[in-house]
Amino acid sequence: MNVNNLRNLILIPWLSFPVVLASYLLLWSRLPSQIAVHFTSSGNPVTLMSREQSLLFDLITLLLVLSISSWQLWRRKDNKFQRGLVRYYFAIVTITIISLGILLFNI
Repeated sequence: MNVNNLRNLILIPWLSFPVVLASYLLLWSRLPSQIAVHFTSSGNPVTLMSREQSLLFDLITLLLVLSISSWQLWRRKDNKFQRGLVRYYFAIVTITIISLGILLFNI
């Protein structure tokens, strides 16, 4: 596969943005007004955010990583493209799992 065919794979992680947004919207009424986002090693919450702050933080973080990584991969033409693509997928999957995990913990 050449780099031009692999460039289409840059767009797939953008599906994580509507997944996180839809998860928040579906669970909005079940979420408490303060969401625990930072925990001790024993699982006790340390930092709380409002639902709105948590939604904005998750979406802005995801959007920044998606846009910066997509832009950098799109302009890359060397043989390190595949390694960068794997890192990109790993970062987006990690951010999405953490966002959804925090939501599920707080229901």
